[in-house]
Amino acid sequence: MKMLKSWAAAFGVSLCMLAAAHAQSWPTKPVTMLVGFPPGSNPDLVARAVANQLSAKWAQPVVVQNRVGAGSIIAAEQSLRAPPDGYTLFLSSGAPFVVAPFLEKLKYDPLTDAAPVALVGVTSLVLVANRDEKYKTFKDFIAAAKAQPEGIAYGSFGVGSLHHLTMEQMEKATGTRIRHIPYAGTGPIKDVLGGNVAVTWSSLQVSPLIEQGQLVALAYSGAKRTPRLPNVPTVAELGYPGFETSTWFGIIGPVGMPAPVTQRLQQDVEAVVAMPEFQKYMGSIGNEALFLNSQDFARRIQKEYTENKTMFSELNIKKE
Repeated sequence: MKMLKSWAAAFGVSLCMLAAAHAQSWPTKPVTMLVGFPPGSNPDLVARAVANQLSAKWAQPVVVQNRVGAGSIIAAEQSLRAPPDGYTLFLSSGAPFVVAPFLEKLKYDPLTDAAPVALVGVTSLVLVANRDEKYKTFKDFIAAAKAQPEGIAYGSFGVGSLHHLTMEQMEKATGTRIRHIPYAGTGPIKDVLGGNVAVTWSSLQVSPLIEQGQLVALAYSGAKRTPRLPNVPTVAELGYPGFETSTWFGIIGPVGMPAPVTQRLQQDVEAVVAMPEFQKYMGSIGNEALFLNSQDFARRIQKEYTENKTMFSELNIKKE
């Protein structure tokens, strides 16, 4: 019996050594990182920044491939069907996992077919108004909205977009009703600049227009102020504690990846996110570098999925 136990112990040690060796030797060939948005988009820029650093660490190319279409659902489907060997990864935003399930009939289950690996950053939105509007502060805007329910129009990037959901949450928090005009393609910024739409929630890529005085920034949807616009207060600061909306960028793979590979990925991605140059770059494109390991990342996805399920039910939005 003692001999059997010794053999078993030795076998276990051997397996651990093999797993560790596998993690250290991986990757032995190029790694593909899919992105569901076009070159130059925020997710694409994040993917390329991460890929460049991982390529240097691994001495293997990490090749970013843009699989554009259906709000990144196509990229999600392709990545989750890939062999679970760690050589096909998906740099995703939250959309295909915590929004798309309530808008589309998917060919994958966002909670059981995906293996969250690591979160690398988050981004929030700024509420901007046409410079000629009579309200120059968030307080003025809320007062005007309460005085004329649905009399003020806002633009979004479409039903279910972060811009739309952020406004829905703001309306709920402030007791206002604002008329929704969904846009496609380039979105509503041009119409806000032209005065055809009063306001919109936008990414921080509009910061130059704010700095030039072409748009007025009323509030920021993040949990804390962004260094990109340090003088713009958060909605929480403005009298609505706990208000916060954001979307994340994270690396996701197919279910079944070897644990040592996932651990190696987490370790190396954490090192990338901690790099001052990466953090500075993320800030320059309107994001915040933030690392979460696979367990915490999975919990965040589950939480947002549950919250959005409730919100879409309340809004009575049906799947197409």
